[in-house]
Amino acid sequence: MKKPLHANAFMLFLLIYMELSPIPLQLLLYYLDAAGKDTTLLQQIIVGFGHIFIFGVPILLFRLISGVKFGDIFPHEKLTLLSIFLITIISFATMPIMNAAAAVTMIFADSSEYREATDYIGQFSLPFMMTAIAVMPAIFEEAVFRGVIMTGYKRSGILRSLFFSALYFGIMHMSLYQFLYAVMAGIVFGLLVQLSNSIYASILAHFIINGSQSVTAYMLGSNIETDAEQLAGYTNTDIILSAVFTLAIFVPITAALLYAFAHVNKGKRLDYTYSLSDRHEFESDIVQDKKDKRAFDPFLVLVLIIYIAYTAQELLPVHA
Repeated sequence: MKKPLHANAFMLFLLIYMELSPIPLQLLLYYLDAAGKDTTLLQQIIVGFGHIFIFGVPILLFRLISGVKFGDIFPHEKLTLLSIFLITIISFATMPIMNAAAAVTMIFADSSEYREATDYIGQFSLPFMMTAIAVMPAIFEEAVFRGVIMTGYKRSGILRSLFFSALYFGIMHMSLYQFLYAVMAGIVFGLLVQLSNSIYASILAHFIINGSQSVTAYMLGSNIETDAEQLAGYTNTDIILSAVFTLAIFVPITAALLYAFAHVNKGKRLDYTYSLSDRHEFESDIVQDKKDKRAFDPFLVLVLIIYIAYTAQELLPVHA
């Protein structure tokens, strides 16, 4: 993938595919239900391993159509034990930032659909929850957004590739409630990959964050409070001030940890920039193809329109 145009086209295809691909499975479940068949196992397989179908198939199609090698899509430098340790700490430091963003978003966005989905998965065993919420998303979502998308934007600039991979990661959730905290997580995931030249870094961080949420939800079970219950009695001003206070503490901590991570992986960022099969081809594109590196194109516009139209229904009336 040599141009942002291709990354934007891939994202548009992914959104459409995500909406249409469940239809055959839904029809199959409907047919089996109508025939009196037990569909419990099939539903668990779909929920637990759906990421293979939803994200794995587009990745394979992209590989076949573009001809780009997987090694050029996914940076795969090995991680040291110290890097793994820092990734773990960075992941836990990122969680309060995500929680603060989610709390603020709840002021104007409905979170009930997200809550229903997590409640449904929460009724299963812990291994199933870890598979559905932590393992599958960590592998396949990172392959898409820190692989295909961020690599596609790399030639247009490292910062731009970081921004759009995080933006698209937020959009992919197709939820106004999840957008802001997903973007923040996406920025951290993207930095981890760029600083280490390894997609394993973001996969590990993604797994730790989602896995921690899964374990917490499983341990609390029916005793876990909804977001609305947790924020009951607080005004919007209280929520915003609390979020600002949280961000003021944990953003500098996370930034310092990322700085330490960069130091430990010194030189890997340059390796990431030039982690392509042909360095001379990369440098040639920088000089000759500037007009093809613009971020905004019809595909990006359509992605934004689809997302806004889909999530507008989540808007809530805002009260002081």
